[in-house]
Amino acid sequence: GQQIDIYHAMRPAVRRSIAECLFGSRIAEHADFLGEQLQPLLALTYRPAPVMRIQQLIGSPGWRRATAARARIDDLVDGQVAEARIHPRPDDHLLTTLISSRPDDGQPLTRNEIRDQVVSLIAAGYETTSGALAWAIYAMLNLPGAWDSAAAEVDRVLDSSPPTAQNLGALTYLNGVVHETLRLYSPGVISARKVKRDLQFDGHRIRAGRTLIFSAYVTHRISDIWPEPEQFRPERWDPASPHYRRPAPHEFIPFSGGLHRCVGSAMAITEMTVMLARLVARTTLRLPPARISARNFAALRPWPGLTVEVKQVTQ
Repeated sequence: GQQIDIYHAMRPAVRRSIAECLFGSRIAEHADFLGEQLQPLLALTYRPAPVMRIQQLIGSPGWRRATAARARIDDLVDGQVAEARIHPRPDDHLLTTLISSRPDDGQPLTRNEIRDQVVSLIAAGYETTSGALAWAIYAMLNLPGAWDSAAAEVDRVLDSSPPTAQNLGALTYLNGVVHETLRLYSPGVISARKVKRDLQFDGHRIRAGRTLIFSAYVTHRISDIWPEPEQFRPERWDPASPHYRRPAPHEFIPFSGGLHRCVGSAMAITEMTVMLARLVARTTLRLPPARISARNFAALRPWPGLTVEVKQVTQ
């Protein structure tokens, strides 16, 4: 009977998960604090770049809050990195890799470089994935039978156990839910590339040095590539379905593509599948009538949130 904003409930859960998977308990212990301090910084990315530059120039309250929050994040992460150098833990994972890394020039990463990598991976990982998870829940609750189909598959494949690396691939329908969500609600709405050499495209000459903007949101709605592109159809990702067609790399780009494809794509897909598997196995949700819109180009999210009603909970 309780109503909760599941988008905002997902954010700390995903943030803790990413912090622990990548950097171990040392950083995960501070996941909530990092979330509180990162929010003023993330809020700046919700605005167009010219507006952000104006805020910086005039020293707006939002800019000052972000600057103070960044200083607190720097102090925390710098302290944790220093502690990891002296007293490493077995679960420091990527933190150990960053500390011991020697790039092409043979020099270790600086303190600033290590800290920026830690903060960037956590912020980018939870901001995008929590939004995608909310859209997956929204899409399933709007498609009659989708929640029950996912729950039945999870029960059949997992038999009330958490998913493992060995059986995750057997969740065919849930895998379709994840990929179809990423098609319709790609976290990165637009991406950019700088042209390295002159090229011709669709009768236009594009000179080297120009910046090209492209959109996964638009690409994933081209009807010549995706039949009924506005429809949420998880079965289109099932190789056993007559509707299945493996998309070409340039046709499905929720994580961009090429050399700059998101390094966290596999982790994001795995995390979404695991969390959704646990959610549909343990809850039945209902979507009350509400007006939901999409916000943010860098990490698409439901606005003002995603309120759901909990109909049933099983242990």
